[in-house]
Amino acid sequence: MNSILASVNWDELLKGDTTECLMAFRDLLLKLETEYVQLRRKSCHFNSRKPVWMSYKALKLVHRKRKIFNKSKDANHPAVKSACRASRIELRRSRRNFEKNLALNIKNDSKSFFAYSRSHCRSKTYIGPLLNDSGNMTVTDAELVDSFNNHFVSVFTAEDISTMPTCASSFVPLENLCSDTDITFTHQDVLHVLMKLIADKAVGPDELSARFLIQIKDNIVYPLFIIFRKSLDEGLQLLFLMTGNVL
Repeated sequence: MNSILASVNWDELLKGDTTECLMAFRDLLLKLETEYVQLRRKSCHFNSRKPVWMSYKALKLVHRKRKIFNKSKDANHPAVKSACRASRIELRRSRRNFEKNLALNIKNDSKSFFAYSRSHCRSKTYIGPLLNDSGNMTVTDAELVDSFNNHFVSVFTAEDISTMPTCASSFVPLENLCSDTDITFTHQDVLHVLMKLIADKAVGPDELSARFLIQIKDNIVYPLFIIFRKSLDEGLQLLFLMTGNVL
């Protein structure tokens, strides 16, 4: 992907207004992501039930232990004891290495750390049942969601905008901002923002993951610089980039 992005003529591709350039840039990245980023396939075999901390070497030794035991049917057989000892040592090593790497990588992947720690909690937290507006207990998940939605909507009030008071403007007009004091930034500023992205965050409305943008950050600095520069020159706010998904 990086080699393809490095060979793109961005000056030719990003012609037109800001919205057209942004859509062309987004479509190109989505096409490359679909073509080159591999998807993880869920297996239907025993490996799909393998604990996340277990290595494939430990899994192979467990299979070997069971195979040897099925032949002899004797737990005191020397071959069975040797296979059990080898699998036990590898299982302990596998869990220890997994937890160590998980703790060392907590700054970059905190979700995996807390998901693994929550899976070992004895007490599980559940939501509901709740009392709805009529005083009845919620039974189904749909009723529970409706109760939360009604409470969420109730905290917002519909104000009468016909009698809104006038307030003094404290903002600089856009024409004065662009003519007197122009906003300047460089390619290094764009690269600095890309390097501050968090890889494990959810995708936004553009459907581009932060992990994908981090991997190609060196080759998308220039097109992003062109798009943001055109946005300032045209005085157009990119509302598409100002929205987000609330989960």
